[in-house]
Amino acid sequence: MNPPTPTFKSICKIAGYSDEKINQLWLSVWSQSLKDFLDWIVLEAGLTPEQLTLLEKKYDEILNASEQKDLSGIIEDVLNETQRNIALQRFAQTFLDNLNSFYVKFREQLSFEQKQVVDAYLTTHHA
Repeated sequence: MNPPTPTFKSICKIAGYSDEKINQLWLSVWSQSLKDFLDWIVLEAGLTPEQLTLLEKKYDEILNASEQKDLSGIIEDVLNETQRNIALQRFAQTFLDNLNSFYVKFREQLSFEQKQVVDAYLTTHHA
């Protein structure tokens, strides 16, 4: 898991969130994305039984790691090149979908003024 992006941190700061809350929200988005991705990879990616066993082992390593692990490094040991490319695209899309869901819920909680500031920030930084 990478740390929260500057944009994520900035819009959360506009809402008055603490660094701890921002990190918690980012972890929540990342964790949900990982769960959704693993559900997809187990149920739909067509892995062999050997790949599923290895994936389970790698997942346990993620859960028990004292340091953060990069997802691409984990799946590299489990998937062949074609599967890996599809999986990385799928994870990226899953993560973006979860970020979008977060943003929709986040925006609903903002005051009118906060929405204006967030919109202006996003427009000027991502136009």
